[in-house]
Amino acid sequence: MIRLKCLQCGEDFKIHFCRLKKGERKFCSKKCFYLSLEKKISKICKYCEKEFEVPIFRNKAKYCSRKCADSAGRKRKRIMKICKYCDKEFEVIPSSNKIYCSRECVNKSKVGKFVGEKSPSWKGGMIKYKCKICEKSFFGGKNQGRSKHIFCSQKCYGEWLSKNIVGESHPNWLNGKSFEAYGIEFNNELKGQVRKRDKYKCQICDKKQRKQKLGVHHIDYDKENNIMRNLISLCRSCHSKTNFKRDSWQVFFENEIRKIYKLKKVI
Repeated sequence: MIRLKCLQCGEDFKIHFCRLKKGERKFCSKKCFYLSLEKKISKICKYCEKEFEVPIFRNKAKYCSRKCADSAGRKRKRIMKICKYCDKEFEVIPSSNKIYCSRECVNKSKVGKFVGEKSPSWKGGMIKYKCKICEKSFFGGKNQGRSKHIFCSQKCYGEWLSKNIVGESHPNWLNGKSFEAYGIEFNNELKGQVRKRDKYKCQICDKKQRKQKLGVHHIDYDKENNIMRNLISLCRSCHSKTNFKRDSWQVFFENEIRKIYKLKKVI
C-alpha cells in the first residue's frame, strides 16, 4: 500500500500501488471527487494562449480543447527520412523508428524474404514418397511418412481400402450379418406405420422427415424380428451411428420405445 494526499481535503489515504499505475484514486472518497468538480483552476493554453478553467483533478491539462491539442501536435518538429523500399522522402517525428513510407512498401519489402528455407517455420521441406498402389513418385510432408500406407491421391487410397478393408478384415465385421435378408413383412407399409407412430421425426436428433424418408432401424439388430416395438425411425446420419456400440444403442432404443408405449424403463 502507498500513502497519498487527497487533492480536495488534503488528508492522507492509502492506495494499492497497482491502482496508482492506472492513474486512479486522486481523492480519498467519492464525496471529495464530486466536491472537486465544483472547484476549478485557471490555466493558459499552450497553443492559443487563452485562459481556461479545468477541474482540480485535471491540473496537468495543457490545452483548452481537442482542436488546440491536435493543432499543437501537427506543429511538432519533424524530420525527413528516406523509404528503404521505394527511396521516397517522408516526414516523421524525431522519436519515430519508421523505415518505410507506407504499409504498401512494408508488404512489398517482405515478398520473397520468408519463403522456403528463409521462413522461420521451415522444417526441411517436402520429402519424396512412392505410392503403394500406382507406384508413382510424389512429394509430401514429414507427417505423411508416419503412416504405414502412403498414397499419392484419394483415388489410390480408396482402391486400397476396397481391396484390404473388406469382409472379415473390416473392424466392424459381424460374421456377414449385413448380408442376411429382411423378413417378407418388412415392407413399405410397415415402415410407413413406424414413421407415423414416431410423428415423422428421428428419435435421436428430432430431425423431421422431408424429401428423403426416414430410415427404419431394428432395435435388437435382428432383421427377422419385424414387430412394431422392435422398429424405430432414424435419419440417415443417426442410423449410421448405430453400427457402433450396439449394446448401448439397444438399451437406449428400448427405453425410448417404453416412453412411446408408456411402459417401465429398463434398469
